[in-house]
Amino acid sequence: EMPIKSLSELNEKLWGIKRQKITLIAARTSVGKSTFALQIAYDLALSGKRVLFLSLEMTVEDMLERLFCYENRINNQDLMRGKFSYYQEKFTRFSAEIKKLKFVFSDCIGKNWEEVDKLISNLTSKPDALFIDHINAIKIVGNGKEAIDGYLTNMVRIAKHQNIAMVLCCQINRDNQKDDDKTPQLHELKGSGNLEEMAD
Repeated sequence: EMPIKSLSELNEKLWGIKRQKITLIAARTSVGKSTFALQIAYDLALSGKRVLFLSLEMTVEDMLERLFCYENRINNQDLMRGKFSYYQEKFTRFSAEIKKLKFVFSDCIGKNWEEVDKLISNLTSKPDALFIDHINAIKIVGNGKEAIDGYLTNMVRIAKHQNIAMVLCCQINRDNQKDDDKTPQLHELKGSGNLEEMAD
């Protein structure tokens, strides 16, 4: 068990992020899945855990910018408006601190499970936690549901075989937008019923 120290209420409900288990972060498009996953990954890294974060849609620069803004309580609109020079000193300190952590980002690995398996198998020090953002962006060949099922099945195998805690981000369908109760439901996980079944 790896506690999420910065989110005590969530940690109390989950009892931390667990090895050999699949934790899903699911939400509709553009509501903060990636930033939330980064916050948890950063929290674990600050606790001394080895963390590998594979993004299938953000660049490494995007990930660092989000973490920098989160850590320093900066509105990223300031950076987008060209005000980075105001925060140069803070960014220099942030860069130095993050380099001390066992926290690795990638924006080019993870489109298929074989890439993930090969990467982890070749690492001398295995990660304590692996984050994949997000499963709906994997490479689809043929049937989309079968591709996600195969990916997920092998992620479960990798998590158990390598003793890794795995966190997968997933989109939720918009099907219930016409319902009175718009609370997301498990059956709305996009792409595969197996996401609901295999997640811990």
